[in-house]
Amino acid sequence: MKHFLLFLMCVLMTFSLFGCSSQRNHSFSTATLEEKSWAYEFVIVNNTTYEVTNKKVDEASKGDKIGEVKRNIVDYDVNENLTEMDFDSNSLNIGTQLYYFIEDEARILFEKEGEFFVAVKRYHN
Repeated sequence: MKHFLLFLMCVLMTFSLFGCSSQRNHSFSTATLEEKSWAYEFVIVNNTTYEVTNKKVDEASKGDKIGEVKRNIVDYDVNENLTEMDFDSNSLNIGTQLYYFIEDEARILFEKEGEFFVAVKRYHN
């Protein structure tokens, strides 16, 4: 019986060591500068970054038009010389219409396929 318990403990220890070793390898980041990506989808309006969401709202929530996306910069995330400007987005197509949100000044709306979605103001520390 002692030999069986000793054998069982060795087997369990071996599996737990391999399991920990495997987890450590998965958490190791091998990303290079060329592989980095944006932290979230955004659009810039009046020098303010708004995070793009999937939250739909009624057209009745649409205020005046602000403008439209001028540049999609998703492929520029590795360009160290990139200067983000008003009406840049890393997810919205060029020409996407942007509107004020009459219910909340910390949000704006964007139109996609005839529907209106919320973009939320990001506050940076």
